[in-house]
Amino acid sequence: MNVLDFKVPEFCRISWVSQEADKTWSHRSNLISESWLNFEKELICTGKRQAAMQFTKLADLPALQSWAQEHGLALLIVGNSPLYGLRFALTRKPYEFFEAWSLGKLADIGYLLGYPECCIKAFVENWTELKRVDTTWPMARETIRHIDPRYDFSKKIHSITVNSSPYTSTMLHWLGIRFVPHLPCSFECEQTIRQGKENANAWKETGRKEVVAWAKEMLSWPVEYTALHGIAEIKTPIVRITCSTDPTVEKYTIRVQGTQFPLLGAPSLTRWCVPSNVKVDTWTDNGFSTEDVMIEFHAPILEAVGARVLEGIQRVIDLGCGNGLLLDKIATLYHIDPLVEVVGIESDKAKVSRGRRHEFVQFVTRNIYDVDSSQLKGQGKIKPTLVLLSTQRLKEATPEQLDRFLPRLLDIGDELMLYGYGDFDPAWEKSFVVEGWARTATGKDLVVLKRAS
Repeated sequence: MNVLDFKVPEFCRISWVSQEADKTWSHRSNLISESWLNFEKELICTGKRQAAMQFTKLADLPALQSWAQEHGLALLIVGNSPLYGLRFALTRKPYEFFEAWSLGKLADIGYLLGYPECCIKAFVENWTELKRVDTTWPMARETIRHIDPRYDFSKKIHSITVNSSPYTSTMLHWLGIRFVPHLPCSFECEQTIRQGKENANAWKETGRKEVVAWAKEMLSWPVEYTALHGIAEIKTPIVRITCSTDPTVEKYTIRVQGTQFPLLGAPSLTRWCVPSNVKVDTWTDNGFSTEDVMIEFHAPILEAVGARVLEGIQRVIDLGCGNGLLLDKIATLYHIDPLVEVVGIESDKAKVSRGRRHEFVQFVTRNIYDVDSSQLKGQGKIKPTLVLLSTQRLKEATPEQLDRFLPRLLDIGDELMLYGYGDFDPAWEKSFVVEGWARTATGKDLVVLKRAS
């Protein structure tokens, strides 16, 4: 992310898509924000947290000081925002907090506030070392790192699509709507999700079940975040937030896929909404015993696909994609300029319905041995295509199916990646050489073939 050397004055503007949306959700968001602040105070009073940081108006400060004194808490004024008012800390450990704040020890402050260690580390890096004022883009990048630890971040990325839990979403923190007090390191931070769920359950027990339900619904909406020239725009089906961010010459976009869509919502974001009944992370559908095993076997394939994209591949077709988890990762990692189309072929409708519904993944429900290549050409100019095929799928085919299938592959793709999940059979390469393919690259448990000229 190329950040310019100046700061945009802090500002935030809120607009609702309609009067009905304003009337309903503006009121609810205010109730959520107020209830969350009170819930944070209660956590400190009960000793479940050692400190919290909030904002208050100057006129409300005397009452707040009296409340803190009554509950045996220290109130420390640590800053002033023209936009939000006085920034203060409520804590049971005033000396430790004051020392950490005075010396700029952000990690120590994070521990006192009860933040996860991974999120503290990310915040220190972005806020102190990189001098960022908005951690949203780094969160999205870290989410990609979680999907593929070996991803090459030297490549320019300007658009990222992620799946997010309502417990990690920060997209509405400008409205005060959140389940955790910190800025998570990624949209898939496990420690944040665990803490968010614990907070949600404890929040409900205070008698605010309806407010918690509203918060979870709002944080489950699809969101588009864009940043350019120091101005960020956060669009949801109900509300649009325009605020200051880190100034950049290039535009950066994050799309967070939602699982709920409000009745009063503008229809423009419906394509980024995942049905709420879709089960996520169903790796067992694809024959993996655990998620860790799946990640291990997917890693060399993702690396090899990335190399082919750098060589000019613009469409990836997975023959026998199961529930599409591998395709979801490919679309997340490589759906950048130039845009890479991602298509999955799978005969099992149930598997497809249980997978992640990434907005850029197209599914064709068909037996791979009966694929009609004309349906896979796409619209407009035909793009250089990489076909993914497991050798296990070839072992499952009958001789008659193979006789029809192998010649068709030449018409479907420009390159073919044969791979296995610990059961790769290199003998199949000879069959494809006969059919008009030649080796162009190799990797762990895989080989890439190219149509012979």
